[in-house]
Amino acid sequence: PSVRFDSLGKMIRANVAKGATARAKEMLEMMRKIFSGHTWREEDELQWRGFFIELTALVGEAERARTDVASAVARYHEVRKDIVDIYRAKALRPLMSASFLLGDRDGAAELLKLVLEEGLVNPNSRPRCDDLVDTCTELVMRGFEPPPASLLRIRAIANGLGEPW
Repeated sequence: PSVRFDSLGKMIRANVAKGATARAKEMLEMMRKIFSGHTWREEDELQWRGFFIELTALVGEAERARTDVASAVARYHEVRKDIVDIYRAKALRPLMSASFLLGDRDGAAELLKLVLEEGLVNPNSRPRCDDLVDTCTELVMRGFEPPPASLLRIRAIANGLGEPW
């Protein structure tokens, strides 16, 4: 399904761009049916939920997207123990981005704090570095200026990675 989702997501964006929002909504509903008919690993399910939330907002259903963010975050807390520690930050990043996209800066900032901490669980510096880079890249790509406390935490994490990172 993930290959189909990438392609369908592009088609939804193209339809919205040309004003065919009704068609985009139909395609999104088709994606939801495919999604619900598949068995996912928890971390993959959460990542795709973030993707769906962004598309939901794009087709003009912002309230549903906000509800979906809250549901996905609750789901994360429910299944956290089932997600391998090195995948937790990766599972949360799309939800952080979706919150920011929806204008919930406070919610996005809280999720950023959680993403940063979950990225530190792995004892190996390479996965911690990868998570930090992916998180910072996501922030830049979204134009999300972190709160000062999070910037300090990012610097502390980077300084704690050691050589060669």
